[in-house]
Amino acid sequence: MIDLQLLGDFAARRHGVLQDGFRTNKVRGLLAYLALEREQAHSRSVLAELFWGDQPEKAARGNLRNALSNAKKVLGGAALFAATRKTVRISADLTTDVAQFLRLAGEALNPKEEQLGGERIAASKAVALYRGDFLANLQVDGSASFEGWALLWRETLHQKLIALLVLLAEEALARQAWDEACDWLQQQIAHDEWREVAYRQLMWALWQRGERSAALQQYERCRTTLQAALGVAPTDETNALYEQIKAARTTPAQSKNRCNLPTPATPFIGRKREQREILSLLQEPTCRLLSLIAPGGMGKTRLAIAVGQQRCPDYADGVHFVDLVGVDGADATNALIAAIAAAQEIPFSRGAAMGDQLCDIMHAKKLLLILDNMEHLLPAAGWLDTLLKAAPHVQCLVTSREPLGLAQEWQFGLQGLDSSAEKLDHNDALQLFVQAARRADPRFTPSIRDAPHLRELCQLVGGMPLALELAAMWVPLLSCREIIAELHDLLATERSHVPARQRSIRAVFDYTWRQFSAKQRTILTKLALFRGGFQREAAQQIANATLVDLLALERVGVLQKLATGRYSIHELLRNYARERLADPTTEATFADYFATWLVAQSADLHGATPDFTPIQQDWHNLTAAWRWLTANRPTRLRAMLPVLQRFFWVRSRYPEAVALLQQSAEIVSDPTLRAELQGHAGFFLLSLGQVEQGKVLLDQAVDAAPSARLYCWRARAELHLNQFVAAKADLESAESYLKHAQDPSHNDHATWHAIWGLWHVFTGGDGAIANFRRAIELLGDDVWAQALSHNDLGLALLNAGELDRARHSFETALHSAEQLGSRRFIAVCRGNLGELALRQQRVDAAEALFAAVRHDFEELGDRLCVAYACNDQGKVALLRGKSADAAAHFAQALSLSQQIMNSRSSADAQLGLGRVALMQGDLPLAQTHLAAAWRDAPSEHQKLNVLAAIGEWFNALGNSATAQALFDLVDQLRASEAGAR
Repeated sequence: MIDLQLLGDFAARRHGVLQDGFRTNKVRGLLAYLALEREQAHSRSVLAELFWGDQPEKAARGNLRNALSNAKKVLGGAALFAATRKTVRISADLTTDVAQFLRLAGEALNPKEEQLGGERIAASKAVALYRGDFLANLQVDGSASFEGWALLWRETLHQKLIALLVLLAEEALARQAWDEACDWLQQQIAHDEWREVAYRQLMWALWQRGERSAALQQYERCRTTLQAALGVAPTDETNALYEQIKAARTTPAQSKNRCNLPTPATPFIGRKREQREILSLLQEPTCRLLSLIAPGGMGKTRLAIAVGQQRCPDYADGVHFVDLVGVDGADATNALIAAIAAAQEIPFSRGAAMGDQLCDIMHAKKLLLILDNMEHLLPAAGWLDTLLKAAPHVQCLVTSREPLGLAQEWQFGLQGLDSSAEKLDHNDALQLFVQAARRADPRFTPSIRDAPHLRELCQLVGGMPLALELAAMWVPLLSCREIIAELHDLLATERSHVPARQRSIRAVFDYTWRQFSAKQRTILTKLALFRGGFQREAAQQIANATLVDLLALERVGVLQKLATGRYSIHELLRNYARERLADPTTEATFADYFATWLVAQSADLHGATPDFTPIQQDWHNLTAAWRWLTANRPTRLRAMLPVLQRFFWVRSRYPEAVALLQQSAEIVSDPTLRAELQGHAGFFLLSLGQVEQGKVLLDQAVDAAPSARLYCWRARAELHLNQFVAAKADLESAESYLKHAQDPSHNDHATWHAIWGLWHVFTGGDGAIANFRRAIELLGDDVWAQALSHNDLGLALLNAGELDRARHSFETALHSAEQLGSRRFIAVCRGNLGELALRQQRVDAAEALFAAVRHDFEELGDRLCVAYACNDQGKVALLRGKSADAAAHFAQALSLSQQIMNSRSSADAQLGLGRVALMQGDLPLAQTHLAAAWRDAPSEHQKLNVLAAIGEWFNALGNSATAQALFDLVDQLRASEAGAR
């Protein structure tokens, strides 16, 4: 066996041993030429002219004879060539790396049916063979014809290599395998340094994996390379990505909600034309809402995911997949809003309705929303119009069985997979059937006799992917001809007025159902209760499904195992099986399982690294269980409440909490349980800033079933309403309940101390520090509650002037917030650290922290916290003497405060504007703002700050006596306030 290496440095091996001794490069070139052109015999005169064309014919032919003799001597004798007086060709068993490269490249770039899904493997192997350009260092002097031949091969192979690297890079980008993508893209650039699209994709991949600086460096490399080589600048698309990365404060790798496309378990087949058309439509400036319309089972979801994977680099804020399958359609609009927010991990906050908040948050975002299975939420479709008007850079790609009926909706009707092509490797429907059939029977290989039956099957079901996958599971039992025969028999029994395609699909379902054993049918009817997928343990407990049962159903394509390890079942199949659920106890088993499972999560949510992912993954199942228990076994809700409260609180999913809890409170008859549900709903309304509404629910709850916790929450409401006397009364009532409780809860005691500490912070009292410390002691290793209390303790220490201890508390809280991944709480902690830096005269640090906090809260849509941050930025600008910047910040804070009617932040903004006017010498304007600040200030502590500024105003007027009297009064009142505490 002789092996020639022609990619990179020339090398020849015989039986694996490197051979040398070739006298000249022309001998090596001659071997390469004959090896690659071995399909024919070559004229001696042509070969002599090819390599020795600059010599007389006799000398050239003599050199050819000598070269052939040298080659035979080095590589093992006369059997190397088949030669006559006129012709020469290779006759030995000889292989080349070029031939292997071309074979693998063909498998990757033009895959046959037997290599389905193996394109990436073939491409990787081909790239590994490419050690360098064709005969890269082989110089053959005096042979221009050979050099032209080699150059043609070199360029052909180089282009094949680039195509393979493009395939590998795009496949890795689609899987979000950033490390792999970077490797393939760097290789692209190494082989073609002018390839701008590769630079752009590399910038994207580096940014995605958190290497922002490296991504920016690639832009500079691209810019200088294009300028030096071609005299051109990067395109607008590359420049836009550069500006996007440059302006970003974080990398997508640091942002959990950058892109959430699910990873399908099987390769995506076909739909090339549809993908091109949809991608083209999404590039139309006026196409903001594109609906993929088709019956269930037609592959809308897979197509939308494939499009999203390709478009992800085009959206600064990513592509977000919103699974609407399990979303309750009873309150369609709020359900849709909550689902969109949850998919992006957007929390709701105080103030406006959650729809308005979501519009505010998404106003400046550039992203693609994929809304999957919208058909049962059509009453909410009108709200999408509101969203798209409020967020001009957001596009929606919707999958639905029916059009949404909106004026700006673009509709794309989706038909079945193309089944018209004769060849299997060009027939999408046939390829999908073969792929699914091989999952059911890995030995399945369609024969020529099967071809007409397979085409008939594909046409019979209209190319519907789900029907093809179900029919493929029959392969272990029936031949392709028998599958068609069974389908025709079933169709004959169907009612004739039903459309043929619908009849055929139903026949597929019916026949598939009949192929299952009685046990499998029972398992499937129980699995149909799950929405949004399920874990193996849940299937075992609820459906008595063993791992073997699940593997059998997965093998025939009924179940799909996701990359997360969860299982899913297609919605059409789920509904089909759900109709056949006969055991009335299964729903009770389902609800009891998830109630017990949720309570068991409690331990994992209170430790050092709480993990809310399992609850998030099973959210649709949990809410289904909750609703069943509400109607049938409400006592089970009581144990679930604390865990749900923690989930809602940490994830800031307040509107969902309010809706779920209030709905249950309206149904349950037990007054104590109703009070608990109302109390928790009221608590979340406080967190949303809807204090009056929250207090109404808390009042109802306290009246029905008073408890220490409910009184604490009501006290918190009174604090938000600046009703400090009422808050104190509620805390005293809570204390009374705690003292008389037979089994006092540590958490209730901690809550009482924490809110009592807040009361002191709001009123300027000095009992805050002791109460917060006591709360921390009681909370043990509860990371989330500890973080909240450390943050509150930091505020108390800050007010007391203990700045170093305050910094330690804030940093402790920030560390916990980062562990928890709570973006809102991270911003809160940073804001407090900024206030501390301001107190310590670390102005640069304060300025950076407040800018970051404002950006975070703008992203989160929390207008109240944005107002606070603007006030803080105004204070920094005042310290720097930048009156114009300070005025702009305070004016923004005032505008936001007035929109949400928050007197505390409004008073701070008016006070800041008054100080700016004093700095600028505009005393009438200063008087106006200070009077407004005095009017708006909700607490005595804040009024004293305004009074001090009024003293400065009198001083500026030249009335130093009045000014001094005011300063003395402020000092006296502050001392009196401290003495009273």
